This record gives sequence, C-alpha cells and structure tokens, in this order.
Amino acid sequence: MQNAEKQSEYDARRDELRRAADEQMASYRIFIVALAPVPRVLERIEAAVMNILYAASGPVSAIPDRGMALSPRWRTEEPMLVQSVSLHLFYGLPSEFEA
Repeated sequence: MQNAEKQSEYDARRDELRRAADEQMASYRIFIVALAPVPRVLERIEAAVMNILYAASGPVSAIPDRGMALSPRWRTEEPMLVQSVSLHLFYGLPSEFEA
C-alpha cells in the first residue's frame, strides 16, 4: 500500500481510529519516578524490575517483553535498596527490592 493510499484510508477512518486510541490510552496508567538522571542507576533499576517480573508467578510474568538488553548490578557495585512508595498496587513488584 502506497503512502497516498494509507493517508486516504486514515482520513476516511480518522474518527474511528481516534476513538480507539482514546479508549486504549484511557486504560493505561503512567507513573513518573523522580530520580537523578544517572544512566547506571536507571539501568540497574530497570534490570531489577524486569527480572522481578520475569520471575513472578502467574500472569504477571507474561506481561513484560523478553529479550531486553538489561544491565543488572555488577558484582563490583554496592547494592541499592529501591523503595516503591505509591498509593497504587504494582502487581508482581514488591515495595522494596535490591538493584
């Protein structure tokens, strides 16, 4: 399908597609974490969260994508304690974990 055809189809279905996108986005929750933008800290926390979810039981373990290039804590690094303080429950994620 050429770009002009794709654009024409989008134009014809614009309202339908916007409603579907709005419905999908309404079901998402985005959580923001205030962290210093230190790449290694962010990598370690990301790896810890993903590895916890991979190891979880039940449907939680099926949610995250597999095969990500994760960079967990190196043996030479001191452990960091991560605490999740939220009014929302994060299934499969403990309120405290090491990264």
